[in-house]
Amino acid sequence: MVYTINYIGVLLSAVGSFAIGFLWFGPIFGKTWMKLMNFSLEQMEEGKKKGMVKPMLLSLISCFVTAFIFFTLAEATFIIGFSEALCLAVLIWLGFSAPIFLNSVLWDGKSWKLFWLNSLHILATLVLSAFIFSLMGV
Repeated sequence: MVYTINYIGVLLSAVGSFAIGFLWFGPIFGKTWMKLMNFSLEQMEEGKKKGMVKPMLLSLISCFVTAFIFFTLAEATFIIGFSEALCLAVLIWLGFSAPIFLNSVLWDGKSWKLFWLNSLHILATLVLSAFIFSLMGV
């Protein structure tokens, strides 16, 4: 089966997801995330000194992968509208992302607040992909 992936849509989804992450873990919830992760300002400054280019580049690549996979799954399941794409986004989040973050609560001793902060970030990026797919899909 051959899929017709809209690469402009994938690009927009990836860049948009990266921007959501920047805002989510920066000005919107950055201080809360630092507190929940038990990071001090000194640790954050040390991280900045080590360099942010490599982690940010890898994060952007992961956004591209996620967007590409979302578009591929949406195309493979013949999704045509936003409501169907939104349903796919929620199912992907519920079936794959949320359980991974749940394990950090169950086994790593992370808080439920951190679970919601991290996992809802992923849901937000998937919803963005759903929206963009519904606008730009084939």
